[in-house]
Amino acid sequence: TAAAAILMHDLILECLKKAKKVEEITQAFKDSDKAHEEERKAFELERQYLLESLTKEKLEKEKLEEKIKELKNIIFEHSNRMKEATTEAAHKAIEEFKATEGKEKSQ
Repeated sequence: TAAAAILMHDLILECLKKAKKVEEITQAFKDSDKAHEEERKAFELERQYLLESLTKEKLEKEKLEEKIKELKNIIFEHSNRMKEATTEAAHKAIEEFKATEGKEKSQ
């Protein structure tokens, strides 16, 4: 019975060692899982930040494109007004020239 008790004791010690090893492996897995979750959260935060930055940049681009359109319209309108003013000034100059020429001929 002493031999049986020693044999049982050895088996119990072996089981305890294996149980401890299982606990260590389980803890390592939990730690690894926790680290993975933290990395995933960090990645998700970075992704969210980049998406927000991209959205802001797109909005800025749209605003700049709108501003460019406005400036093109202003240039176009200004160009048309300049043409109209030039044409009007030319007509006035022609009329004045004709009026002056007519006065000179009649004198």
